[in-house]
Amino acid sequence: MEFHSFPKIEKKLFNRNAELLPSVTEFFELELAYLEYYSLDKSLFYDRLAYFKSIDGKNTKHYDMLSKLEEDVLKNRSIITANYFKSALFTTG
Repeated sequence: MEFHSFPKIEKKLFNRNAELLPSVTEFFELELAYLEYYSLDKSLFYDRLAYFKSIDGKNTKHYDMLSKLEEDVLKNRSIITANYFKSALFTTG
């Protein structure tokens, strides 16, 4: 198997069709995603998963809430502040 054709690590760690948030780049975040995935009841996945974009093609509540910045958050903010909020969109820690 060629190096570039290895499956993503999330496909190996999670039984379902799971997609992590783009901000999950640190090992400790991957560990926390693993812990929440295997400790939560599956019926709570949509409402409670914090490190996942989607499960089985359905976006999580966390992703849906944070995927669009509200205009009120950015209204009357400096460019620096607005950029901070945009760059920290999915951060969890």
